[in-house]
Amino acid sequence: MIALAVLFGTVIAGLCVVGSLTSRVRHEAAVLSEKVSRATDGRQVSSADLRERIQREGSRR
Repeated sequence: MIALAVLFGTVIAGLCVVGSLTSRVRHEAAVLSEKVSRATDGRQVSSADLRERIQREGSRR
């Protein structure tokens, strides 16, 4: 019975960790998407130019 309780607790803790990491990744993806939108100004640009603009935007903060 104790082993079952420990197993259940471990599973719950694992789910909490996975949920936390998922939330963090989704937040970072949203931030990156916003940076890309600002850097492109709604137009098509090369990926090298885009990386440079994002890096410049990040260094200003």
